[in-house]
Amino acid sequence: MNRHLVLFAFIFFLVSCASTNNSGGTGNYIYSIKKGETFVLKKDINITARKAHVILQDGTIKDFENTDKYAPWCRFEVNKLGAQTIKPDTFTVTEVHQNQINVLPGTFNYYVKFDLSAANNKNVRDLACGSWGSSTDKYLTFPQMQQALGSYFDIPMPK
Repeated sequence: MNRHLVLFAFIFFLVSCASTNNSGGTGNYIYSIKKGETFVLKKDINITARKAHVILQDGTIKDFENTDKYAPWCRFEVNKLGAQTIKPDTFTVTEVHQNQINVLPGTFNYYVKFDLSAANNKNVRDLACGSWGSSTDKYLTFPQMQQALGSYFDIPMPK
């Protein structure tokens, strides 16, 4: 009887761990944003000389060196290099890529990249959002993504 109880407890533990797995599923994670959904840029984004992207964290634009990689961040990327201003527009998601890259021993970059397109702006490439963490961390949730983007974007909400 005791062995059955221990076995049951062990199986229960394994099942509960599996339910918190960060791969697949929908939940409240940003990888549930699908092809065809839209991001709305609500205000100008200024990209500086010799750059083709900006990093948004806590609703502000930051340099890579000043970004807390372990906190939620988003990287908005364009095709053309150099100083420019991206005006408000609506961007449609054309592809979604969920990635986990080992950046340091025991540290991973968990991010989701949304390939974007807009009829009036062929220069915008993608928006990638994520954070660094251990092998037990997860992809960003919608509230974390909203925190990173601040008032720059309206994002698709979980269904």
